[in-house]
Amino acid sequence: MSAIEQEADELCEAGHKAGQSILSAIDDAYEGRSILPARKFRRVFDCMIESLTDEMSGIDAPLFTASAYEAIPQVLLSQVERAEINSNAHLARAAYMAERASEAEAELADYRYDQMRDERLMGAA
Repeated sequence: MSAIEQEADELCEAGHKAGQSILSAIDDAYEGRSILPARKFRRVFDCMIESLTDEMSGIDAPLFTASAYEAIPQVLLSQVERAEINSNAHLARAAYMAERASEAEAELADYRYDQMRDERLMGAA
């Protein structure tokens, strides 16, 4: 497993744990969600996730959010909603992996450029 895959896994796990914690908080605040209509439940969940991800990087936030939504139990979602959540999670992970790989390639290119420049300077001295 690459370092990028491990980072993605850790971020997914953190998002899933956050989703579970949000569900628990909603249960406590609204007596087990029994008095909370499904649409209102989603709005509360959305707001809590948004507040958690406000300060996250643009790369991390979508994967964290998608993983948090995966924590919502099947019984609270329609098949369409579950399919959408699963699709979003897959797309967010793919985008995260691509972005992180791109960053790693750019860092490696910068490092190699710096090495070549330093070698030229050392040779000229």
